[in-house]
Formats: sequence, structure tokens, C-alpha cells
Amino acid sequence: MEKGNYKMKKLVIWMAFVLAFFFVIPQQSLAGSEDLQVAGRYRLMSECFEGSNTYFGIYSPFNTTSDRVWMYETSRTNPKAECLEAGAGRGFVYGTIADLKSWSSVADYKTKAKPFPAGCTPYKYWALWSPIAGEENYVYMACDSGWIKKFDTSASVPAWENVIDTGSGQITCYGFDAANKLICDTDGETPWDTLKAITVTGTPTSADITASNRTCGSFQWYWYNGLGALGSHGHSDISPSALFGTKYGSGVSTSGVYRLSDCNFTVDPIQESPYFDHTDYHASNDYFLTKRSPEASGVTSPGIVTDYLTQRYFNQSTMAFGDSNDFLAEPTARWWWNGTTLMDYHGALLPSCNNDCSKILYTSTNGKYSYDDYLYNSAYQPWEFYGVFLVETAVTGESDTTPPAAPSGLSVQ
Repeated sequence: MEKGNYKMKKLVIWMAFVLAFFFVIPQQSLAGSEDLQVAGRYRLMSECFEGSNTYFGIYSPFNTTSDRVWMYETSRTNPKAECLEAGAGRGFVYGTIADLKSWSSVADYKTKAKPFPAGCTPYKYWALWSPIAGEENYVYMACDSGWIKKFDTSASVPAWENVIDTGSGQITCYGFDAANKLICDTDGETPWDTLKAITVTGTPTSADITASNRTCGSFQWYWYNGLGALGSHGHSDISPSALFGTKYGSGVSTSGVYRLSDCNFTVDPIQESPYFDHTDYHASNDYFLTKRSPEASGVTSPGIVTDYLTQRYFNQSTMAFGDSNDFLAEPTARWWWNGTTLMDYHGALLPSCNNDCSKILYTSTNGKYSYDDYLYNSAYQPWEFYGVFLVETAVTGESDTTPPAAPSGLSVQ
């Protein structure tokens, strides 16, 4: 009888271990089972305006229902004859994806891509869509006046609404935590001493985040901020499991995947990766999106290079990289160093996807040199402003062995 009880205890312990494994460790599909393929490609911003990649890894351009986006037009004026009517860029603009996929002229684009209302100059050029039920069309922004404000993009006459005065003209907000509190830094981008958790519903309140009350959620925003040895400056992202994060290399840090160690405010570098400068990890535990470029670093002159939008699979159970899926190939102006500045950064294929990566926004020069290349030497032609493009995707359900899609075979508005 004792022998039988011993066997039963072993069985119970074994089953408990198996159940714990399944509930604690994110279970993942086989690499390739979520491979994306391109279903359509669209130019969202008129070629007469210059786009800018201000999204980084965390400032998603898509609202939570994935039917609206914001973009950023630089203040440049396009000197081409066909663009003279466009005028200078207007800064932040927004619109429905349906409208921005269907504009037919510069004038039509300007009516469908609407400028943010006057009354809030951002300290940093980032905006945040609201995750709060009933506010799916609202954008939040931290103004250099110290106020956090919001406005309804579906209103016939949109206007900023005051939320709370933080008293700081250097406020940077990183996003909302699981409780829909806005995590902000009131001293630019500094360590924990000035981090705030701001309740924006009901009567708005602001509370300091300190070593004694910080939570896993606030740690995620610190990871996003990426100060000190992390050096990410927002180019990081965290998987849905919140157990792993990706970041690019800077200074003493290394590009790769990091384990977020049980929310104890440390990170463990566990896998390096080929150099990447931007990742989007929030749609799946199985993979993150990144830009892959065959171009070597240290280039000192303009050129055209084919970049790839890539899924990089990473198994969180074994902590090992899997396959890569290059699902879009597109020629664009390459990064190059002019001696003091990295040029054409905003022409690179840096992806930002919606909640399930069925929609992806990225910047590109559409196979041409950039305007900056042309200004450097007029021999670099034809040129184009940095454009903002949308890719709509479908999941193949199996490993995709076909060559990545190229723009020539796609629908381009």
C-alpha cells in the first residue's frame, strides 16, 4: 500500500510540474506557423509631403481598433512642380485608414489627412492612442506647457481637452499600463526619480513611482525608456507575455533579446542578434518584427539598397532563435554617414504593426534616392521624400518558402 501511495505521489508531482509548465511558460506554435505574407501595399502619405519615423517600438501609429492612424509630416516643402500646391508639412496628422488608402490628389490627401488641432506643442514628437473603452478614437499627448491633453479624432471639430497639469515642460509619456494609468517622466528622459503614474479617468491624479511601489507594469516603461546601459531610447519592445524584451545596441549594450527577470528590475542578455535598430514584439510571443538589411555599416555615401521586413522567431521556452521570414523586400535609400550625422534614417523600412500585425506602417523612399541625397549631390536622382506606407498582411499558416514580395507586384496608391 505504501508503495502504491509513493507511485501516486510521484504521479501527482509530475502532473503538477507539467501543468505549471503550461501555465507559466508561454506555449508557442512551431516556427513558420505564423508566417506573414503581403496582401496589399498602399502609400498613406502623399509623395508631396515628407514622413518621419517617430513611432519607435512603443508609440504605435494605430488606434486599438486598427481603423485610424497618425503620421508626422516634416516642415519641409517639396520643390517639385507637381507639389508646389502642397505647401509645407503640417506636423502631426491623422485619418481613417480607409480614407488614407483612397486619396486621389494632393488636395484630396490634405482633406483626408487632418492636422492635429492647435493648442498642444509636444515636448517629444510622440502621440499615444487611448486604450480606454469608449476612447478608441482619442489621442493623448504631453505638451511642453506641462499639460497632458487629449482630443477625439472622430469629432467634427476636434479640440484639445485638458487632462492634468504636471507642472513640467519636459514631460515624456511612454504609454498606459494594464490599469490604464499613463506612465510619464516629468524630467525629460531620466531614471526612476521623476517617473509618474497618472490616472486619466474620473478625477485625474498623479502619483510618484518609487522603489517601494513600482510594479512590473512600470518596469516595462522603464525598459522602454532604456536608460543607462540599456540605451534603447524607446526602440525596445516587450512580448505579450511580458517575460522577454528586444532592443537595439547602443554604447555598452548589445542588440538582441533580453529576459525580464521576474519583474525585479534587472535584465539578462540571453541572445544576441544580427544588428537591428527597431523591433515590434507586441503582436505575438512567437516572433518580433524588424528590418533586415544586407548593407554593411560604415557606408559614407548615398546609395540604394534592398531592405526586408522580417519576422524573427524566438522560442521563449528554449530561449533560442528560430527561423526568419522575409515577407517584404523593397529598395530604398540606404543609411550612410556624412561625417557628423546618420543620413536617411527615416527612409529605412522600420516596421510598426497593429495588435495582430495584420497592418504594418513603415517608411521608405520607394526605390529612389532621398531628398537629402539629392541636396548632398544633385547627381543622386531620381529622388523622393521619405514616404509612409501601409502593408496589409495575411497569415500563411505554414512556413512560407516563396521569395518576399516586391512593390512592383502590389497595389500602390
